[in-house]
Amino acid sequence: MALAGLILFAAWVPAASAVAGFDTVDAPRPSYPGPKVWKPGNPQARDSTFVQDDRMQATVAAAADSIAAAADVGAERTLSDRRRDGATTPRRQWRDRWPVHIAALPFVSDAFDFPVSLDAGIPFAAWPMPSTDRTVLSSTVAPFGVANAAATIAVPAPPEGDPFLVEAWDVGTNGSPRGALAGPGALLAGPEPDVWWRRPLLDPLAATEPTTSALLYEKGDRGMEHTGARFAAPGLARGFAGAFTRRVSEGDDAFVRALETRYAVAVNLRRAGAARAWLEGSIADRLIESEAIDQVVGRAKGSTRHLALHALHARGSSDVRVTLRLARRKHTQIDPLDGARERWDEPSASLLASGTTRFAPAWTGMISAMVASGTIRSRAGPAVVFGGVLDASREIRRRDARVTVGVRRGAPRARTTWGADVAFDARRSDESFFDARISMSARSTRAAARFDLESTHQRATWEDRASPTRVRDYANLLVIPQAIRYRTESDPDLRPRRLSGVVGRASWSPRGRLRLHATGSVRYVADDFGWDVTRLESVDSIIVLEQSGRRGSGWNQHLSVGATWSVGALRLGSQGWIRGGALGPSDGPGPSPRAASPARAGLDVDVSARAVLFEGDLPLTLGVEAHVAGERDGLLRAPSIVTLDGSLRADFTDAGLFFRFEDLLDRRPPSGVYDLATGAGVPMPGRRFHLGVIWHLFD
Repeated sequence: MALAGLILFAAWVPAASAVAGFDTVDAPRPSYPGPKVWKPGNPQARDSTFVQDDRMQATVAAAADSIAAAADVGAERTLSDRRRDGATTPRRQWRDRWPVHIAALPFVSDAFDFPVSLDAGIPFAAWPMPSTDRTVLSSTVAPFGVANAAATIAVPAPPEGDPFLVEAWDVGTNGSPRGALAGPGALLAGPEPDVWWRRPLLDPLAATEPTTSALLYEKGDRGMEHTGARFAAPGLARGFAGAFTRRVSEGDDAFVRALETRYAVAVNLRRAGAARAWLEGSIADRLIESEAIDQVVGRAKGSTRHLALHALHARGSSDVRVTLRLARRKHTQIDPLDGARERWDEPSASLLASGTTRFAPAWTGMISAMVASGTIRSRAGPAVVFGGVLDASREIRRRDARVTVGVRRGAPRARTTWGADVAFDARRSDESFFDARISMSARSTRAAARFDLESTHQRATWEDRASPTRVRDYANLLVIPQAIRYRTESDPDLRPRRLSGVVGRASWSPRGRLRLHATGSVRYVADDFGWDVTRLESVDSIIVLEQSGRRGSGWNQHLSVGATWSVGALRLGSQGWIRGGALGPSDGPGPSPRAASPARAGLDVDVSARAVLFEGDLPLTLGVEAHVAGERDGLLRAPSIVTLDGSLRADFTDAGLFFRFEDLLDRRPPSGVYDLATGAGVPMPGRRFHLGVIWHLFD
């Protein structure tokens, strides 16, 4: 209650007492109902989509464009620009600009890697994780394969996590107030994706625009292939969009092959007057095949289905939004030795209603309520396994509810904005809690900053709490005769962990095309949890215990600093980061994240030079990237290492050709996968290349 009172008090602090103003240097916010629903600077409405008069809307849009152009000094290149340079995966899109830990898998393609925040290991909203902070385990010297792949990497992301379908990542420093408080660490672990169909279908000004589309084809050695096609047709009926992506890659060690396919559609049902409605849906499947001795193959399958109906009513200074979502997530692990299956099936339905209203020239109130219902079904077996018959099943009825109340203070074209949120989260037969956050942003023509003071919670997943206890026995016959016993245990009593502290982002363009950016956080993590691995080896046996459980409480922090600078034909980008922290008396390897044993420090540097040949017909860019990873001292131990990548790109504005070499020096750094038989990290494939073309069509 004291924290709630502090939040309400801070929300009323006059803007004049804030730090001197800043403005955005990031890309301007879209003028359609995108990830956020409120935008300062327009006295008629929170979003220019809600303006009913087309002429007024055009005037507002023109003014916003002129402001954005004036503030664009030193701005980042757009995501479309980076894709034409070959940044077709999250890792390549975020390097040298976003502090994130991405657990590397030993595939030729890095499209299957999954990101978490550097501090506390918070999963990104666009990448649902079945298990919390869990290391991938594998082995080829025993018929093990990748026995926990389905619970760690097999669930495909929704369209909001597909790097080909996202047009922009909102990094939260563009001056707009925060959306409703949805979870911990949104400023670092919640870059809000703006998918390709939102503006063409939802912006009234785009209703008469022609169909736009894009094609992607990327080919690499050892079976790597990325393909994608998407279109948005605002003039077809009331508006229609569709997309298809497919990614396939081979790997090293136990990783034989990965395949992912995705279909996505969006249909505008109504976009006239004060009411709007649209429908979106997607189907995504992922298959990971693993190999052990004697060509024994294991499989991890994952699938995601979702269908969402959105309705929006906006009039004057108020709006109401309702979303009905049906979803189904499944993942299955098939062991390579005995064919035993462990299956999870999680159908769910949720209803989200939110509303905002401006009750004073500089004040906006918002409220949202979410209810969700679902069933979690898990089953291991039936199968005849070593030691007997495996047949265990469980069914859990899920009921969740969350109510969030917030207030925003920011006059039109204000240089500073404030916000405060309080949320109550409840789950049947589980612990309830309150979340709270105070947010502040400041901006000027050359700088932007945002800070969050928050106390939030994160629940354990159902796999963390309800995975069946299993014992699997193998034999290591390739090195010395050893029996390998692998045991998994979950903890049904895991309580939500609480993350309290401050998080901040800032950017500054002091002159010319120089842009500096930084992030930082200091949090106290109470009741931290995750999956840990214990390995004991003797002359004739190896015992591996993987279990979820509590890790204790303690401080967790990180700092990152980066810069982008361009002069003439030369461009330089860099980002360095360091993280740290310690838990209480139960401290082992350190605070989250522990999965894949991320380094405590790292540095990425990108240098490129541009040349135009044949009187402007052939614009070429030659680039070299250096990636420095510090010492790893967790479950996976490895010294510091430097890897180099090279690229050659041709940018024709509407199309791009790229050719990339990764790990030029063939250093083969350890991946994020732990070999339980050898007790070491599985190395990456080494030197590899790929080439591709992306073409943005305008019909």
